[in-house]
Amino acid sequence: MMSTNSCGIVSEEAMIEITKETPVPVRIKHLKDLLAKWEQEGVPAGVVVPKSPRRAKAWEMPEYHVFPIGSPRDWNSKHEVWGGDVKEIGAIIKRLLNKKPGRHHWEPERLRRIRTQTKLTDSEETLKKVAAQWHEAQERAEIAETRHRQLLKKLELAEADRSAALDENAELIRLMSSETKKLQVVS
Repeated sequence: MMSTNSCGIVSEEAMIEITKETPVPVRIKHLKDLLAKWEQEGVPAGVVVPKSPRRAKAWEMPEYHVFPIGSPRDWNSKHEVWGGDVKEIGAIIKRLLNKKPGRHHWEPERLRRIRTQTKLTDSEETLKKVAAQWHEAQERAEIAETRHRQLLKKLELAEADRSAALDENAELIRLMSSETKKLQVVS
């Protein structure tokens, strides 16, 4: 007879309340059915799927009627009765972990270290380039500021020269005008 258990899994064993004392084949089947359901509908929030079949053996979540399988001989993919279910649990876990966003396959520590060192080296090189660009920009700004001050000084000097030239020109015009008046008086 097929029915639905409290976790929403349809199975023949649903009529049985699954506990730590429930027979191993029933608990393994329940775990397989639960993981298959999550594969189809998504893993509920707050649930952390075990990262391997070995960790699934020790997994315990009473709210989902999942209890550890104590004996390694019971959790065996070569067992003639439930070995296929154990293999399927492993395959489902692998698919679930690949579905999770941001999850990556396990990689050796050496490769992670090399990747991290490469990122660090790249970051250091980028930092050096940015620092060099900043220093170049700072130097160009200082040169531009110095040139600006020099031009202002030249402008001030030119303005002073112009003012002096205008004063001298005005003086010459006044002298010429007074000399012209004297000549007009004499003639």
